[in-house]
Amino acid sequence: MSERGDWIEISAAEGDVEMLDAFLEGTTSLQTRNMALVVASRAGHLGVVERLLMAGADVNARVESGTALELASKGGPLEVVKRLRDELYMLAIRGAGSLIGPRLDGPLWSREVSPGQR
Repeated sequence: MSERGDWIEISAAEGDVEMLDAFLEGTTSLQTRNMALVVASRAGHLGVVERLLMAGADVNARVESGTALELASKGGPLEVVKRLRDELYMLAIRGAGSLIGPRLDGPLWSREVSPGQR
């Protein structure tokens, strides 16, 4: 990892959003942002988690010890767990939207069900 990546992880571990922002202004790899998300989640720093998600960190990224949500769930603050869970839900909705969106307006939901079909 680069020295810049090390400082991003240190910022995440300490919950220092201002320092993190200074390092995120430059080019950072997705791998660096993902690792910082895992570190911040494990440490319970909601502000840093929010900032990294806005910067494009992947909530599904896995490191040897697990995903950000898995590590936050092992004793981290509930707010961090909820935020990561909500991010996963939003990804699922966005991803499934193209598959289920048209059906919600289509015949599947608008047809009447006869008494014999219930």
